[in-house]
Amino acid sequence: MNAWEPTNGGGSGSEGIITGTRVIDKYIVHDSAANPTTTSVNNITGTWGVDHVVIDNAQLDNSIDTAWGGSTIDLDLSEYNIQQIVPGMILTSINGSLPGGTTYGVLVKSVERDETANTSKITFEGYDSVTFTTLASSGSGALVFKQPSMNGLSVNSAANISSATGVSNFRGIGAVGYTMEFLEPILRDELLPDDPAVWETEPKEKTDLNIYYEVGGFNPTNLNVNTIKTVLPVGSNIYSASNEGWPEQVRDSVTIIDNNDPNGI
Repeated sequence: MNAWEPTNGGGSGSEGIITGTRVIDKYIVHDSAANPTTTSVNNITGTWGVDHVVIDNAQLDNSIDTAWGGSTIDLDLSEYNIQQIVPGMILTSINGSLPGGTTYGVLVKSVERDETANTSKITFEGYDSVTFTTLASSGSGALVFKQPSMNGLSVNSAANISSATGVSNFRGIGAVGYTMEFLEPILRDELLPDDPAVWETEPKEKTDLNIYYEVGGFNPTNLNVNTIKTVLPVGSNIYSASNEGWPEQVRDSVTIIDNNDPNGI
């Protein structure tokens, strides 16, 4: 059995149908009260309208995928892959012919169940075109439903295209897409155990590093023409700590106004 691939067609003769598709073309009749085996395997048939078919609920409820399950009579029910016809599937054959004059088939647009009449109405729309001819004269031949490959349309774009009017045999078009369901989620490994070990480290008492911290700006150790602007910047106030060598009137009011002396003083 080929792998299920929703984005690609199945090759020559199966264009528009995904690789590994379901094939729903039979339904089973069984008496579950008596024993869990079938009494017959029958073709799916119905009564046609312009863009729909009406089938019995018994066919809808007991339709089987013959590509992935049994298709002969008198098997245990576990041997059959019961799969219902659902919106988004494509009707590829009516009694061996493509429906509505199409290239690939017509999409299932909706399935409406009538419990009073015990029937279900399956309405169709276009897959690769907004038109197809009437299905009313399709007869009572066997129906084959499959899974179409994605047709490149979003729900909004399909709705916009389907809003056109005035086209002969206009039926609208549907967007084909698939929802992925992860049956067995894969969890990543835990980063930490539920009860991790915790410890604390202590610094060494002695280290071989001699670390010095600068407490101020850059302070030259020698006074010369290169350092005088840093040691004695213009605007600095200076005074004599011993009050020696300074006239009394300027002891506390001497301000540097120039420090460009070529001798560095």
